[in-house]
Amino acid sequence: MKIKIRDNPSCYLGQLAGKTVDVETEHLFNDQFNTADFRVMLKDVVEIIDDIRLDLKKCGYCGFSHIKLNAQTCPKCNNNDHEYGLHPYIMPDQAYTQIAKGSKWALTSSKSSRQRYYLIKDNQGMRGASKPPNHYLNLFSVVNGIDRGNGYQGYMSIDYALQCGYIPNHAKAKIRRILKLDKEVVKV
Repeated sequence: MKIKIRDNPSCYLGQLAGKTVDVETEHLFNDQFNTADFRVMLKDVVEIIDDIRLDLKKCGYCGFSHIKLNAQTCPKCNNNDHEYGLHPYIMPDQAYTQIAKGSKWALTSSKSSRQRYYLIKDNQGMRGASKPPNHYLNLFSVVNGIDRGNGYQGYMSIDYALQCGYIPNHAKAKIRRILKLDKEVVKV
């Protein structure tokens, strides 16, 4: 798991500005990341690469942080989901509102800029949006290409991206995984 630090981070992170750094994954949090030298708050992150938290929960009793998302009990203390709770790291309607505008997740890896897609926290992609204006999905857009300082080549809403035929299925699956969407939430 890696994070990219924004270009103008909090003062103590100045030497990491714009750099991509490894995250220590022994202890995970929903709003901060531990690196070899610093604790980095979510507001200083513009990209999360290979976010392992998407598939994990944390125990509300013992704090064990590597519980599979579909587990019903904590493997360390046997706490079940009904006692103290097993809590997913990422709750879309809460945690994603804390992510800095402009943050992005790579959906594909390609040498061709036309085949590169990113999920970004930026609501410019309202093309095809069917959700009410205050819905959390409207905080995000899918873009393709490379930002050369004047924006991306194409912005689209989450709804449109999941319905269009030219975005690869593995990219659509990653959008669903990142935003915790079921097929019923956004129809394909």
